[in-house]
Amino acid sequence: MEQEYGRLIMDDADLYEVYKAAPDAAIIASHMDNVPHATLTRKTLQERLAARGISQTILIPEDGESCEFT
Repeated sequence: MEQEYGRLIMDDADLYEVYKAAPDAAIIASHMDNVPHATLTRKTLQERLAARGISQTILIPEDGESCEFT
């Protein structure tokens, strides 16, 4: 079914494509570790983004954490 409809959750490869398309954008990975269909934890995502050299570029807030931009 994935072929027909695609995935619901983005993975590190998807985030990397977003980063390449909009390198100056604020990218926030949300809904981590808290939905039944999530297969990627914050820790794993952070490790994979670090391997791609973009871990400091994409925000991965903790549950309840807010992000403010000015």
